[in-house]
Amino acid sequence: MNDSFSQQQFNLEKKWHQALLAETDASKRRSLYQQAYGEFFAFAQKHNIPQDYSSGRLKNVAPLYRFCIQGKTGVDFGCGEGRSTLAWAQFARQMYGIEVEETAIAAEVRQQAPAHVAYMISQGNIPLPAASVDFVFSQEVFEHLHPQDGVNHLREVYALLKPEGRYIMMMPNRLFGPNDISGQFLARGSQAQGLHLREYSYAEITDLARQAGFRRVTSPLISEYVWRVLGLSFLYKYFFVPVQVKIRLERWLDRHYFGALTRIIGKILRVTGITVILEK
Repeated sequence: MNDSFSQQQFNLEKKWHQALLAETDASKRRSLYQQAYGEFFAFAQKHNIPQDYSSGRLKNVAPLYRFCIQGKTGVDFGCGEGRSTLAWAQFARQMYGIEVEETAIAAEVRQQAPAHVAYMISQGNIPLPAASVDFVFSQEVFEHLHPQDGVNHLREVYALLKPEGRYIMMMPNRLFGPNDISGQFLARGSQAQGLHLREYSYAEITDLARQAGFRRVTSPLISEYVWRVLGLSFLYKYFFVPVQVKIRLERWLDRHYFGALTRIIGKILRVTGITVILEK
């Protein structure tokens, strides 16, 4: 995408960033989310901006979580085009893909979805009964929510999960952002001004998770990518650590920031990006 398109995208996202943060009524925000992402997806399609760039990665990541999703019921929250839902469905007994805007889910994905995959559109609550799913997954979704909606979302997921259910969350780390389009225009450490309404650190997301009632928060010690490169993916599940380890690491890397070197170390240790499992 050239500089002109980047500026157009930044202007578009910044407009909705300001509108969504300014709206204090949750019901009105639901309508604004739909408008914002309807306009954004139309812009992305017009300029051929890929919006499901993570689906290929998830084909490799999903098998690493087989230990906690095999034969279970799951939700892919913020599923985009829907391909990520299919990645998890390789192992799950039942998968639900949820998106805020109907046009986001690709028609060809719906057509190829197996019988145990269902897609739903919701601008508000997840339309499933309480204590009905074993795991929920979201990637680069939580930072798109209004801060109050984020708090409510965690409480809703907690209620949705069965006892000992898990919420697998992946998102960028605020300390090394901004991580949306505004990162092309603002200095490191600035507040995001695009469709990332609020970005979080490991410490901040852990605090919110505990407020929502989650009893345990863990994180992989080393990035998923490293295990695959080493051909040791089968060991991945044995190297989850208490999230306090990541909190200490992110604070150290934030204080000792050396540009590209810090980002390389941060990617290996999965600190510049966030992966957490919240356990009920």
